[in-house]
Amino acid sequence: MGKEDVDILYNTIMENGILDNVIFGTFHKEVSAYVDENYPDLARSTSIPEVFEF
Repeated sequence: MGKEDVDILYNTIMENGILDNVIFGTFHKEVSAYVDENYPDLARSTSIPEVFEF
């Protein structure tokens, strides 16, 4: 469900031409990985585990 929602969200962002105004955030590691893999131009916040690893 989360990955499908990202697809819908990304399409909506692109249709409205607001990619430069969006920062995506989620608490789900697998959704973050999906965004990184499929939508590298979509800025996203870091997850809590990523902060701890840093």
